[in-house]
Amino acid sequence: MSNFWKNVSSVFAGTLVAQSIPIIGSLFIARIFAPSEFGEFSTWLAIVTFVSIVVTLRFEAMLAIAADGMDRVKAVFIIFAVTIMTAVLIFICMIAASFFPSIRHYFPGSAALLLMIVPAALCLALNQIWQTWAAAEGLYSKLNAMRLVQASTLVLAQIGIGFKYPAAISLVVGFVAATGIAFLCSIKLMPSCIDTQFFRVIEFKKFFSRYKSFPLYALPADAINTAAGQLPVLVISYRFGHEVAGYLALTMRVLGAPIGLVGKAVLDVFKRYAIQSIQKTGNCQSLYIKTLMSLLLASIFLVAGTVFLAEDIFRVAFGAEWIPASRMAIWLLPMFAMRMIASPLSYMAYLVERQHIDLIWQAALMLVTVATLYVFHSYESTLIGYSAAYAAMYILYILISYKLSKGEK
Repeated sequence: MSNFWKNVSSVFAGTLVAQSIPIIGSLFIARIFAPSEFGEFSTWLAIVTFVSIVVTLRFEAMLAIAADGMDRVKAVFIIFAVTIMTAVLIFICMIAASFFPSIRHYFPGSAALLLMIVPAALCLALNQIWQTWAAAEGLYSKLNAMRLVQASTLVLAQIGIGFKYPAAISLVVGFVAATGIAFLCSIKLMPSCIDTQFFRVIEFKKFFSRYKSFPLYALPADAINTAAGQLPVLVISYRFGHEVAGYLALTMRVLGAPIGLVGKAVLDVFKRYAIQSIQKTGNCQSLYIKTLMSLLLASIFLVAGTVFLAEDIFRVAFGAEWIPASRMAIWLLPMFAMRMIASPLSYMAYLVERQHIDLIWQAALMLVTVATLYVFHSYESTLIGYSAAYAAMYILYILISYKLSKGEK
């Protein structure tokens, strides 16, 4: 267990720096870009994030359970090839769909924003594949380096372009350029060995046959989860305007920082140690409980800090025009507090290959999300109801993942 927390601390330190960079960058971005411009970018980013989940077919999640060595390297290459092919197919379908007025209405108004959706999603997905590979191999120093490069290039690119042209398109161009550069750096850190046998059709068939549960269950589950997570910005933008969406997007970025900091650090180490425990003893209950208690303590600090300091932080850090975002932070606290606990532990469904459970939960989550986002008439009540419902769903998932940690079917 001491090695577990030692590795968590290592990833935590690297993630702390990587997560601090976009927060510091937000101090400048909030003063360069108007809430409406930031809201338009966040709406575009919501679509990109969803597409980035779809293009991998969620095969990268199997890297945690693949055998060390050449088996995992082979899997990385196959996932890379599948991701490229899927991205090309989605790009063709998106361009074709844009010619139909009834569908084009749901796409970004700017043709430039539309054309950059798939390239941005592809770069984001490839970065995720390489980072998941590094975590699966236990190469936490390289994982930290990848995240640091991605975070720093993103902030520098968006601020640099924004000084010259403070519009949503600048944030988009900066995002695409930064994620592309970050992926090239990831390849340099962990070059994938390619063997001619990887190109054989039989290797792809064996891979799909062995891990078919990931696109069958994990893909729709994570696509639903991502859609549910990005839907608030899209719906709020549609119902109440880009400015309110901009406030919401900044709130979710600020509150999401500690979630990403703690959650990613714990998850990257937890899934490696948990699968080792499952392979040896058939369960990881002890590790699960100790991890749960630590995450609970972290969430208490998050709640206390937000309740007492939110308004002062937003006013001082981002300016008086962003104070409405501090009120949103209070409303969304139940959801973010429970997310900090549930997100790393929910990976149990993948570790025991019970992805259908995750799919059922995600489908229920989507129904709850849509209902809460449309049933209320003001954005205040909408966000409060959304947060409470989301928190309740997270509590349910914690109970489910605990049962899975005991090796129960």
